[in-house]
Order: sequence, then structure tokens, then C-alpha cells
Amino acid sequence: MRMLFNRAVRLLALHVRRHAQVVAFFLLALLVYLPTADYDQQQNMDVVAVAVPVWSVIERGTIDVRPYQDASPWFFEADDRFVSNRWPGTMAAALPAYLAATPWVTADLPALWPATVTAVLVAAGAATALFGLVLSMHGPGPAWVAGGVAAFGSGLWTVGADSLWTHAPSVLAIALALHALRTGHQWWAGICFGYLGLLRLHLLVAVAMLGYVLARECRDLRTLVRLGVPSAVGLLLFLVYAGQLTGDGSVDLLPYGFAAPRGWERITNVIGLLAAPRVGVLVYTPVLACCVPRVGQAWREAEAWERAALVGGLVYLTVQVQSNHFFGGFSFYGYRLPLEGLALVFPVLVRSGVLFARASRSRRTAVAVLSAYSIWVSAVGAVLFDPPTDERLQPWITYGPAEVLAPYSPAVSAVAVAAGFVLVVIAVMSVRLMEARPGWRLGAASE
Repeated sequence: MRMLFNRAVRLLALHVRRHAQVVAFFLLALLVYLPTADYDQQQNMDVVAVAVPVWSVIERGTIDVRPYQDASPWFFEADDRFVSNRWPGTMAAALPAYLAATPWVTADLPALWPATVTAVLVAAGAATALFGLVLSMHGPGPAWVAGGVAAFGSGLWTVGADSLWTHAPSVLAIALALHALRTGHQWWAGICFGYLGLLRLHLLVAVAMLGYVLARECRDLRTLVRLGVPSAVGLLLFLVYAGQLTGDGSVDLLPYGFAAPRGWERITNVIGLLAAPRVGVLVYTPVLACCVPRVGQAWREAEAWERAALVGGLVYLTVQVQSNHFFGGFSFYGYRLPLEGLALVFPVLVRSGVLFARASRSRRTAVAVLSAYSIWVSAVGAVLFDPPTDERLQPWITYGPAEVLAPYSPAVSAVAVAAGFVLVVIAVMSVRLMEARPGWRLGAASE
């Protein structure tokens, strides 16, 4: 009896510690995101096209954005009104913030800052959900490393938490769906996936592949129903929304511009996604390279839902990178389009990274150094980047940190570089500290 009681106490203490770490991580993300977000009236045209309609609905009682239709090219005329072609799920995420901000917002001028507050909260929630996922799978050490890189060493900080793009809500929905899959709650996962249909419609392609792989791995066709029915509802809701918005019924998609790559562009698109100095994933989050060598072993050790998510993520990245021409984007720092795909492959990448780091101290040091660099390069942009909204920087010849630091004095640049060196030193020192703490080692399994 005493052994059972002691075990129950230990499990309760572990449960409390884990929840305390999750809360602490969320508060840390808020503490970092809030002061570095963009609250200006001049923001990217995509963000404007999300925020202004929500403001208009709350303050003016209409989705018609006239007379502010020139604020973004994504406003178009339909059914004798000007409306936005942005995703309704992102707009819905901002509704609570605009409702709460009513005493400080007027109906005379569109306000963008409530949308930014939404972005901060949602991005912090998304980062925390990813942190919690690793915490439950691998323990606190890997969780703080992988969660820290996801939160502060990726586009989730520099883009998702900067202003209300569609990426932070999408990553949050994916992370919650992965939690549900891990715990066997497939209907809840399906509901989260269904919401993706209102956020980025082509994510449903990844969901379809994920559902197929998982059903095949588990030999259970009911998985297709649990994931597919809510996803189909999400698709139907988007079609109804689009049809009502345009006045053309329930089958028309909103107008959008695509220029599919041709010939060699298909290869340069992939290279640009990975290594373009302006937006390459490996340029801003190079620690991902440490997650590649052990992917084969990670695949064999992973659970079925992890493998299914990996396949879905790779399919999504393929669709994303081959559906439009590559020009690098503008008025944001780092990368944004791969975020959803990276969220889907996150569990297997982390498992592979843990296997890589477990092999030797030198590899753990490499993970620490590249993680520190990832966080530093993101911090430079999150703190100092302030571009004109219409400036288009060449993706192949523009290195983000250099472009950001160029307008500042040499003293500011020196301080920024010195901060990077300090961060790397701290990361290297932390390797030994983590090795000395049971449960915090990169190779430690969760209790």
C-alpha cells in the first residue's frame, strides 16, 4: 500500500512539474514576443487584408472594407462591396481581440494592433504546444532545447508572432492535433485538422495523406472517418464562406494569384526553400541539419502517428514549394511558408535530433551551438528589422542579419555580434550542466 501511495505521489509531483514547465514556457514566450511584435499601422498587405475586415465587422457592422479598399491588393469587389480574399479562420482568431479592444478603437480608422496582439498570443500558444509535445515524449531537456528553437529560433517568432499572418494559427492547430493523435483522441485531431481548411486550404492535402498513412499503419479504417469527416466539414465551411462572400453560391473559391514554377524553377524553388540567404530554412534554423542524419532510425522507433505526420508534412512542403514561383516575399524577416510543414515533421525531427545528440558530447555541443545561432539570428530580425512594407529584397543575394544591421551604427552591430558569441558560449556551457541533471540529458526518456 505504501509503495502504491509513494508511486501516486511521485506521479502527481511529475504531473505538477510538467504543467509548471508548460506555464513557464508560455509566459517566457509572451515575455519575448510582446515587446518585439509589430503594432504599427503600416504592415504587410497580407496582414492588412486579414485585420481590416475584422475591424470593420466589429466597429462598423459590415465586412465591406470600403473606403479602405486601396490598403491591400487582396481586397476585391464582389456583390457590390469590397471584401478580402484572406483565410476566414485567421480572421476568426482575431475577433476576440477586436471585441476586447472596442473601447480603444474607433470606426473612423482601421486599427491593426489588436490583430498583432492576437498573433502574439496564438504564436505563444503554438510554441508552447510544441514544447509540451516534446516534454511528454522525451522529457524536459529535449523539450527546452527543441521548444526553445521552435519558439525563438524559427519564423514562428520573426513572422508568426510579429503580426497576424495565417501561420501561427495553423501551427497551433497542427500542434494540438498532434497532441490529440499522441493520446489517441483522433476525433479531436480531426477537428483541429478541419480548422486548417479555414486557415490554409492546401493543408488538407497533408491531412489526407496523414490519415491514409495512419489508417494503414494501424490497420483501422475508422481513422479515415475520424480525421476525414471533420476535415471535410472544414473544407465545406470554407466553400460556403467563399460562396457567400462573392455572392456566387457555395462552390467558388476566392480569387488568388498563382504562377506555378516550370522546368528548372522546380529545383530552384527547393533550393531557395532550404538555402536562399534571404529566406532559407537552413540559413535561419541550421540546427535542423542535426536532425537529418538519424531520420532513418527515428522513423523505425517512432510511433505510427509520428510517421504519418512526417509523410503529411513532406507532402505539404512539396505542394507548397511547387505551387507558386519563388521570389522570397517581402516585409518580413526569415522564412514563413515552411512553418506548417515543419510543425508536422517536428516529432520525427526531434526524435532524430535526440538520437543524434545522444551519440557523443561533440554532437551535443554541435546541437547547442547551432541552436544558439538559430536563436541569435532570429533575435536580430525580431528586435531590429523594420522594413518598408513594399520593399522586395533579392532572396539569393540578401542575407537577413546583414541587411538588418546595415542601417545601424558599427557599435550596434558590434553589440549584436557580441551577443551572439555570448549566447553560443552559454549554450556550450549548458551542455555539461544538462548532462549532470537526470531527466535533462538530451538522450533521457520521459518518466
